[in-house]
Amino acid sequence: MVGWLCSGGRVTLILMRCTLKNEIKISRCQRALGLRSRGLGVLLGGLLLSQLAEAATYVNRYVDAAGRELSRPVEFVGETKWDVGGSPYVVELDLTVGQGASLQIDPGVVVEIESKLAVQGVLTAKGVTFQSPPDHSWKGIYFGMDSGASVIEDCQIYGTGVEQGFYYGKWARVAIYADNASPTIVGNTVRPTQGNGVEVYHSNAVVKGNSFVLSNPASYPVLLNDGNSFPVMGGNQISGEGIAGVGLPANLTISERGRWNHPGDGMPYLPAGDVTLAVGAELSIDAGVTIQSKGKWSVLGALKADGDSGNPVRFHGPWNGIYFGPTAGESALRFVEFQGGGTGEIGFFQGAWRKASVYLNEVDLIMEDVVVDGSASVGVELYNSSTTFLRGAIRNSALHGLVSRGTIQPRLVHTSIDSHSSGDHYVVWSEVSSVPVPDGLVFENNARQGVQIVAGSLSEDRSLIHWGSDVPYVVTGDTVSYTHLRAHETRHD
Repeated sequence: MVGWLCSGGRVTLILMRCTLKNEIKISRCQRALGLRSRGLGVLLGGLLLSQLAEAATYVNRYVDAAGRELSRPVEFVGETKWDVGGSPYVVELDLTVGQGASLQIDPGVVVEIESKLAVQGVLTAKGVTFQSPPDHSWKGIYFGMDSGASVIEDCQIYGTGVEQGFYYGKWARVAIYADNASPTIVGNTVRPTQGNGVEVYHSNAVVKGNSFVLSNPASYPVLLNDGNSFPVMGGNQISGEGIAGVGLPANLTISERGRWNHPGDGMPYLPAGDVTLAVGAELSIDAGVTIQSKGKWSVLGALKADGDSGNPVRFHGPWNGIYFGPTAGESALRFVEFQGGGTGEIGFFQGAWRKASVYLNEVDLIMEDVVVDGSASVGVELYNSSTTFLRGAIRNSALHGLVSRGTIQPRLVHTSIDSHSSGDHYVVWSEVSSVPVPDGLVFENNARQGVQIVAGSLSEDRSLIHWGSDVPYVVTGDTVSYTHLRAHETRHD
């Protein structure tokens, strides 16, 4: 049933419940009255409607048996279509697209909404304007578990800012929330009055080419609410007062396989605290991605950061640094920059608290074109690691640039160790059994040149290879050798 009212000179179309299950069948009701097919006016109750386009469709309203105009939440079942003939569609209370149902909104339609649009089925909206009434905000769009086929494309989403719901322990104030669903969100302009642009939980939503205009300085264009959300992102832009980046919660644990790709220019990933990559998990990071960290990273699974010469993967601080454990052997780092680490302890290993930008603990990695710069403590520390550093650089550490302990020797091939300014610390510190093996190094501009060898013992043959004409070995403790130690250019202090 369809009713018509005139309020303040504005003609409104009220969509009534039309089936035994209280389903709203918009297109069926309107076709029954010929409202979309007739170009002439329709006379209902003495009211001439000369132009259907002048009508507003009030989705939640109905007229009861006593003739009173009332509103109630609505859930769609089956297939529903909104076209420009019924625009604007006014949603005053919650509207749900039920599980198995669909709502198609045609280009050019305006949806004026005061509450929440919850999608448990499929929403297809292309070229649509979602907006709040004047001086109001609305709750935004929620995508539930079975809404993954939904598409929001080239839409204008304005005026969200009211708390949408309480999800996973916190209130969400957001324009679009994807909850265990992966809708496509492409090419939209998202302008909330408060809150975030897009939030996801356990979601691989496609979030590309959107323009986020944020009003709240504490808001993010995109917020990942858990460690196992890996939205497919690219080409997004941010303006306004918000935080330029992809937000992530503190104490983040990644326990599945996924990828962080480039969200958009000037949009780093922003973990709020420590990050753990669990055993068996895998995180791939695309070229050009920047991670602005605050705490420490503990890599127990496989971290595959694959940059290129023009677009390295960047880990920036100030932050504690990154730890690779014995189970992280499938990790691979190519064209990666670690900057500003070493500001805090990275963990308790081998009987002591350690501080380093990069710490490798009984693990052998692929590290090619890796730069470790500006550590507030040690640049790189290794324990029982035969990792080869190829074409990398370690520079500007406050303490030692490189520390090697244990019984295994790492290799440094065509690597630069330079610009370490501490006059109290030799650039390289090593136990005698784990002295790194150099090959084609650049070793320059360091305040205290030299490879410091501390106390230790040898049970296997070791060779102390020439590091450079002005790079002596400096033995600062008792060293016991039970086998052959071949060395040259050494000095004993």
